[in-house]
Amino acid sequence: MTPSFSSPPSSKNQHQAHIYTLENGLSIYLSPYPVKPQIYASVVVRAGGKQDPDDNTGLAHYLEHIMFKGNSRIGTKNWEKEKPLLEQIEKLFNSYRKIQDPIQRKACYQEIDQLSQQAAQYAIPNEYDKIMSELGCTMTNAYTTYDTTVYLNKIPAHQIENWLEVESVRFKEMTPRLFHTELETVYEEKNKTLDEEDWRVYESLQEALFPKHPYGTKTLIGTVEHLKNPSITAIKNFFNTYYCPNNMAICLGGDLDIEHCLNLIKKYFGTWKANPQVPTPVSLSAKPITPIQKKIQGPSQEEAFLAFRVPGKNQPEAEIAKLIDMILSNGQAGLIDLNLNHHQKLLNAESYLHEMYDYSTLVLHGRPHQGQGLDEVIDLLWKEIDHLKTDNWDHTILPAVINDLEINRMNRLESNQGRTMEMVNIFSFGLPHDFYTQRTQRLQKYNPQDIQNFAKKYLKTAVSLHKITGPTPSYQKVIKPPITKVELNKEAISSFHQSILERKVQPLRPCFVNFDQDIQQSKDPNYEGIYHVSNHENQRFHTAHLYQIGPDTHPILPIALKYLNYVCPEKRDPIAHKKKWYTWGGGHRFDTHRDSTFLNFWGLNRYKTDLWEDVFQLLHDPIKDKQVLKGIVKHILKGRENAKKDKRFLLFKAMVSHALYGQKSPLRNIPSEELLNSLSPHDIQVQLQDLLERPKRLLHYGPDSIQELDPLLKKFRNKVKEPPLPSPFKKRTLPEAQVFFLPYDMLQVEILFLSRQPPFRPTQLPIVHLFNEYFSGSMSSPVFQELRESRALAYATAAKYSLPRNTSEFGEFFLYIGTQADKLEETLSATQHLLQEFPHSPNGFKIAQQALLERIKTQRILRFSLLLHHEKCRKWGLKKSFWEELIQEVEQSTLRDLEDFHHTHLVQENHALLILGDPKRLNLHALEKFGEVQTLDPTDLLSPLKPE
Repeated sequence: MTPSFSSPPSSKNQHQAHIYTLENGLSIYLSPYPVKPQIYASVVVRAGGKQDPDDNTGLAHYLEHIMFKGNSRIGTKNWEKEKPLLEQIEKLFNSYRKIQDPIQRKACYQEIDQLSQQAAQYAIPNEYDKIMSELGCTMTNAYTTYDTTVYLNKIPAHQIENWLEVESVRFKEMTPRLFHTELETVYEEKNKTLDEEDWRVYESLQEALFPKHPYGTKTLIGTVEHLKNPSITAIKNFFNTYYCPNNMAICLGGDLDIEHCLNLIKKYFGTWKANPQVPTPVSLSAKPITPIQKKIQGPSQEEAFLAFRVPGKNQPEAEIAKLIDMILSNGQAGLIDLNLNHHQKLLNAESYLHEMYDYSTLVLHGRPHQGQGLDEVIDLLWKEIDHLKTDNWDHTILPAVINDLEINRMNRLESNQGRTMEMVNIFSFGLPHDFYTQRTQRLQKYNPQDIQNFAKKYLKTAVSLHKITGPTPSYQKVIKPPITKVELNKEAISSFHQSILERKVQPLRPCFVNFDQDIQQSKDPNYEGIYHVSNHENQRFHTAHLYQIGPDTHPILPIALKYLNYVCPEKRDPIAHKKKWYTWGGGHRFDTHRDSTFLNFWGLNRYKTDLWEDVFQLLHDPIKDKQVLKGIVKHILKGRENAKKDKRFLLFKAMVSHALYGQKSPLRNIPSEELLNSLSPHDIQVQLQDLLERPKRLLHYGPDSIQELDPLLKKFRNKVKEPPLPSPFKKRTLPEAQVFFLPYDMLQVEILFLSRQPPFRPTQLPIVHLFNEYFSGSMSSPVFQELRESRALAYATAAKYSLPRNTSEFGEFFLYIGTQADKLEETLSATQHLLQEFPHSPNGFKIAQQALLERIKTQRILRFSLLLHHEKCRKWGLKKSFWEELIQEVEQSTLRDLEDFHHTHLVQENHALLILGDPKRLNLHALEKFGEVQTLDPTDLLSPLKPE
């Protein structure tokens, strides 16, 4: 029997979205897409940072964290005993935030800490995440914006009822348990943002664009002062006000039955009481801004930003703002792409639109060449805005942009996540139900005059920001109050959890790929193999030529491929060539990785012959332009300087490469400045010709049959040379105790434990996947629980055993954690304990095993990904997909198997310790007990190898 709803479903649209409203006001958005037995699910709340109380900024974001802690039914062993302790903690926090005297504050927090230890006896940490894992859910997460808070899950289709029941219990009440350790996590997140220059740029632009509006006067994570003085009572009030059915939506995209799903939602959410007092979303007006120039400083590369305030997402003119963003920068044929990037007037530049409810922000961003001032960057960005105002731009780009937006939507509709996030936007921004399906027709009504009028009206007053290289300012960070490690009830389970486990669900039959049946194969004397998968959904194609040659043996090759981004076939006009490709929905990406090269290109199938022809001519006969090559060299040299200032690159690329390979690192196998300056277009041509004469494989996804590709294959028939010599770079055996330290100006310290692992063996696959799931696969894993939940040492932590790309390479294991400088010793000790002592949890093993099995059973490898999966298996020497055999092996695995794996691969293998941080804030002597400390220098890590 179909439940009664207050509004009927909308008519079917392009992605078959059905939109309903329950009688209590809960909005429901459903988009059936049965290509795989999965559903991407979002629960949306129309409340974010904009709704934070003025004296409790960051509250919406912190509530997002608390929503994973459960309530009176989820996450507790004994609610009757836990509840009074939590009430006492709440009262103490209310007192704590009013105390000014430091000694009294410390005493009060000690009492909070003591009570928290007592309350923790009844808490079941991350039980919500455990339930999700057992159901086979992945991507369990959430995010908070100024306008909304969105909770995410990817769930197996046959678990839809269990998921809905859990979420109905979760969202009807909240309990701030383990509050002070989670508060520590938010402290870490806040301190992390003080180190993240991208976040500091974002907040600086928001403050300048919205000086009298919540978008600028409130910070999403919260001010330091407010985080130091939290109010559990205020969080509860926020929850009771906004977390109600008439202010929320459930959005589901995937393999779902509409009527069955609606009945289940009615069953579990229909009794949820609406809040008649919930504030209605309204657009708040902001006062006009005046031109402002701001500066921020930090250790990374110089950048310049030009930001404008434009109409919000739910305003009619917002669509013109999107068109202008694409006209300026679309990666191929925008004004910035052609006038600045193509002509190499800047290192690189782009625009992007940050869409919000009341207003959006249009941001232009540029990085300078060596010696180029940031004022010049701003001037160049302004000129592109002036082109729009004076109608000095090619109007043919407008229909091409509209076509590109439709292609992008076509891509989104091929995923459950893309479909669901469209519906999330419709609800969040109060958009018309047919917003996306009718968008092309609406956009086609706009003309160049509309673009010019919009530019004159909204793009006249801007905020400019210079991000300059220099010492990090002295920020007031959130100081960690002393807390006692919380002992977690890792094996406990609530009665509600048990009831979910006992529900019988129809088991899902896995469906595995069969390479012989699912991939069409063909032979050709000039190819090692030709592999094709048919596209039955739309009229797009994607082609890749794979060559077993890369920069390990041909370090000039990446430069030759970069050169192709700026030129076109001989006797063509490069600008016209780029515009034509954009009109065709075409694009290319030519990548190299160590010992391989991928020549990818794609587009609308009706232009397939033209695109293949163009790629062929581009590779065989590109324009010979010395100035382009000179600009690329300038670009490369500036990029090398910027890499020395990029902390993510330094830690995860430079330091990792040095630890694994030593001084002879493949990262340093790059041409010297002298060699770069001596290169000519002829050298580029020689590199390309050498590439094209190497053995190659073809991967193709598209509407045509494999036979229809034959005329195109003739274009790429070359005389084939022998394969190149194997890579001269091999991972070394790590010393027993070695610490690599790289000084970097930052508040946090970033830590990486790294070990070399044995070469690939097919028998490793089941245990590696199971170990990764158990050790660090979710919020209920030992790494997360021990380092974040129990000790509150970090906001970000992760670990993974990585298999090598082929049978001749060694694998790797890493464990990463970002923490505060004053927590270094405690963090290192806790992390090393995880590496040396196996974290034994029978319940955790059961959860990890079930989660992995459910994920395997719901997995469907489709489209171009199927070709990539086949290629991965081929490199491992496997003739069929490994997923089918994994099920039986994982089912038969035991906790003892994981313990043995941990002993063999973590305990017995040597780990290098990589530390990135500020020596002025760190106790470097504490590192010596972990091994000999070697201080590194970015220049040494990234300088070109000298010829032997």
